[in-house]
Amino acid sequence: MVAAVQFYASDDDVTALLDHIGEGRTATIWQWPLVEREPVSLSRTEAGGHRSVVVLSEEFGPPVVMYRDDPVLREGTVTAVMSTINFQRLDPGPGVGLVHPDRSPVLFWQPGRVGDGELTTHLIGSQAQAMRAISPEYERWVKRVMGWVRRRGTKVWGLEKGAVRPDLDVRVRTVSAVYALPGALRLLEGGATGLD
Repeated sequence: MVAAVQFYASDDDVTALLDHIGEGRTATIWQWPLVEREPVSLSRTEAGGHRSVVVLSEEFGPPVVMYRDDPVLREGTVTAVMSTINFQRLDPGPGVGLVHPDRSPVLFWQPGRVGDGELTTHLIGSQAQAMRAISPEYERWVKRVMGWVRRRGTKVWGLEKGAVRPDLDVRVRTVSAVYALPGALRLLEGGATGLD
């Protein structure tokens, strides 16, 4: 991800985040990276079962979907090269495309998990090389969502010495900051292990 925040979240934390985003009112969740010509919205529960999804706000409209014969794949950009590789790797059938990360006003979300005394991190943000190029409003939306996580979360991992909570069992390989939303923090303080 180009701009993202990594965090732990309990089920209640995820509910609060999705309520904040407007899911169910002004926002919907779709599968990612492959998108059907007639996509079906996922429920919150279904979204949590996927490795990656996108969150769309009706304020910004649908994502731009690329198909195998799309001229954008011949542009020679990093996005075009990576998308071509993804088409080859994923081999989508007819009528199935990929979300264009540099033109789509969506939040990319990799849901984490809670279970058996372990939490794995969530990641939410944008894959656009230049969010403002999509629209200034979209850039503000992404930053508001990431800011919401940072403001409500507690930093439990990061490069700064004070960011690492020695009282918590957090085992991540990233050098980026990792936050724990309130419910997840209670789980970690209760002895749960935080993983990537």
